[in-house]
Amino acid sequence: HEAYMTHTSTSPNYQILASMDVGRRQMELEGFEFVQRQTDLAMALREAVSDHSLLRKYFRFITAGELIPSEYRPSGIEFYYDTEKGWARMEQAWRQDEFVLEPSHLNLYIGLTGIDGDTFKHEYLMDKYGIQINKTTRNTVLFMTNIGTTRSSVAYLIEILVKIAHELEEKAEDMSPLEKRLHTQRVKELTFENPPLPDFSRFHDAFRPNRDSGTRDGDLRRAFFMSYKDENCEYIKLN
Repeated sequence: HEAYMTHTSTSPNYQILASMDVGRRQMELEGFEFVQRQTDLAMALREAVSDHSLLRKYFRFITAGELIPSEYRPSGIEFYYDTEKGWARMEQAWRQDEFVLEPSHLNLYIGLTGIDGDTFKHEYLMDKYGIQINKTTRNTVLFMTNIGTTRSSVAYLIEILVKIAHELEEKAEDMSPLEKRLHTQRVKELTFENPPLPDFSRFHDAFRPNRDSGTRDGDLRRAFFMSYKDENCEYIKLN
């Protein structure tokens, strides 16, 4: 009866509580090792892509110097790994800089492939090779390591990136002159001709904390969730 009630009671779930206790204890004893391994694998992935001549042709991981303005990086560190200069002192950046790049988050720049991020995610990584990622932009995909990441999974990802690079090479060789011009234009669009961000004038006064303020800040969250209420929506007929 007690075993049955453990599964049906509205009281706190004992299995979940026990799992949390075990997980907390495991992190207390082995957490540093887990996080260190997670970071090491992320760095190994950066090194593998940077040092591979074919991968460098189509892919690269975006660096801290590209994402964070120099005035917020007093350490002067622009990258965690570079083929010519090797490893940077990441801990120095974490001690001195106002903003840092999370080492386990790896933004892969794919603009030189001529493939946009969403297509790369679905048609290449997920559909063909079963690699799941969540975040993409127009010309990047985001990989993340965690404490469950293994060396074999990192090796598999590197292997797949190499396969994709070979596919792109073979595809380029078979292109007609017209197809090459179209491909070059597509690469240009993904690397140099990014669409401009829409102009933003100001928040409506209803979403501004201080209407007399000279700034343009406002409550974006409240404005967004108001659209979920039917009384706030107006439907316009197309005809």
